[in-house]
Amino acid sequence: MTSSNASPPMAAARPARALVLGLISMLLIASCAAAASLVQPNLVRTIDLSSAGSRVVRDSFVATVTNPADSSAPATTYDFNVPLSHVSSLAWIAGYQYPSSGGSDPAAMTLIEESEQPQAQVFTFTLPTPLAAGASTKVEIKVAFMDAMHALPEAIDQTERQRMVYVDPWAASASAPATRTTAYKTDNMQIKVKLPNARTPTSYTQLTQAGTKLSGDLVIYGPAEAGKFEKEGKAIRVHFDSPKVGLVVDDWKREVWVRMFGASIEVEEHVKVTHDGARLNGHFSRLQYMQSYMQLSETTIIPRFPVPIPRTAREIYFKDEIGNVSTSRTYTLPGTRQRLLELQPRFPLVGGWTYNWFHGYAMDGAEAVSTLADGRSQVRVPIVQGIPTVAIRDLEFKLVLPEGAHDVRVEDAGTGKPLDDWAMDMTYYYFDTTGRPTVVIRRTNVVGEEAWEEVNVSYVLHPLRRLQKPLAATSFVVLLVAGIVALAGLDLSIVKRDAPIKRVVGLLNERDRALAKLRAAMDKFVSATARDPQALKDARALAVKVLDANLVAVNKQLAQMRMAAKEPGSTPGQVRAVQLVDKAIDLAVERVDTVCEASSSSEALDKGLEAAKVLMGREEKVREMGKKVVRELAAVRM
Repeated sequence: MTSSNASPPMAAARPARALVLGLISMLLIASCAAAASLVQPNLVRTIDLSSAGSRVVRDSFVATVTNPADSSAPATTYDFNVPLSHVSSLAWIAGYQYPSSGGSDPAAMTLIEESEQPQAQVFTFTLPTPLAAGASTKVEIKVAFMDAMHALPEAIDQTERQRMVYVDPWAASASAPATRTTAYKTDNMQIKVKLPNARTPTSYTQLTQAGTKLSGDLVIYGPAEAGKFEKEGKAIRVHFDSPKVGLVVDDWKREVWVRMFGASIEVEEHVKVTHDGARLNGHFSRLQYMQSYMQLSETTIIPRFPVPIPRTAREIYFKDEIGNVSTSRTYTLPGTRQRLLELQPRFPLVGGWTYNWFHGYAMDGAEAVSTLADGRSQVRVPIVQGIPTVAIRDLEFKLVLPEGAHDVRVEDAGTGKPLDDWAMDMTYYYFDTTGRPTVVIRRTNVVGEEAWEEVNVSYVLHPLRRLQKPLAATSFVVLLVAGIVALAGLDLSIVKRDAPIKRVVGLLNERDRALAKLRAAMDKFVSATARDPQALKDARALAVKVLDANLVAVNKQLAQMRMAAKEPGSTPGQVRAVQLVDKAIDLAVERVDTVCEASSSSEALDKGLEAAKVLMGREEKVREMGKKVVRELAAVRM
């Protein structure tokens, strides 16, 4: 047992751990201190409000960054703040560092961390080239926001010009430093607001100390000392004409199928768009629309939707929920290789209206599918090819691979880096057994053609697995033929085919019983001492009545059998049964005539007894022949 004053075994390691943690903490603090000590001698910000599609605002921040000469360590990171109120509408953010030698091609900065502060989300980028003490570099941050401006007024007439209002989310106020673009000290600053056109804005913020100037399609603030912007304490607000802003894609679902045996790629896209600009005030007027058609560039009306498709696309199709697309065409933009599928609905899209459709096409597999050096197959396709200048709120991309594909890898086609925002699903189609592996990528707030990136999806497909589909199809056909053959031998009718035959056999047996009763009455009459001619006559009359009704029923069943024998697909057994019934009827009639004639001979007993015995002998032969026919008839199976 250890004494109470002895140290535990781990106590000796604690000083070493504390030393290591202390060194790490000092390095982190030094790095943070170096980053926090950066200075921005100059910052030029450009706010681009010239979007011609969706309500998207693009911001560019170009800053000259200096690491002070008395800094203790090189600066390796750069922080950028985004107000929390706009984080949800942030479409993308990217950072670039320009070479100190003055080159024009910047190096991309990597986003390594996001941290939430009380009023802002801090995005931390790594500098490709660390900034030594006393050195300077130029850094550019680009951001894009969805729904960063809105229509004012919110509802307008059909021919009225639309106006948008933009309010800057970044506060240039000393009382709210957390909402500034960075925590770094900025000496001079200039803000440029780019408008869609050169029309004078309805209104815009005037900064007296920093200076305000209107030049063409630009509203320019500064350049001035950053302190003057802070003293103004105003958020930039611009109210301006923007007739073509408002279209947005609410949902875009894109499915790409890789067909191995058809050596083709099939694409189908489901699209739902909304005009979320100024709503239409009142009802839509077709007459007013046609009269003002030449002035559509001044209104918010959207008459058609151009969708990019590959130049080699074939078998193009489209359809909306009610088959409402009235006009379409494909064309190539002059001077480019870009091919567009233009859809024009019967009704143009005005503020507050929605429209959805789906379209598709096929293309040669050789254009997208290749074989790598290690034997893997690779498919290179864009995640989306949306409507130019139109943002997408929700995007779903599915790449359906051949059945049997495995070891799937997804990479960015531009950088070759693996993607981590994809999932694996399974899709089942005709003759599928194990299902088709499906790569699924979902994204939100997709803005601009720069977000239409291509992906490389590689996979392994064993040669034997390529036969999986033909074998499944062949097995299905074999089972189908076997099932048809089995069903052909079944009688699924409500009334069985052999029912008329059974009915005829029963009727003939019934006729035999009636004849037997008549014959018994006659025998009784002949052998009786006191003959009663009236009783024999009554028995004969009753037998004739029963036999006549029986004959009518037999003929009715015979008619049904003859119809069945004439139908397509009738069997030889049916024809044979009809022949037997005909013969049975003839024998039955002959037998009835013989018995009836014998019974009538009893009226002249002295002269007719011998004749009756002869006739009864003949009836016995006919009866035996009739039994033979009935037995043969009962043995027939339809």
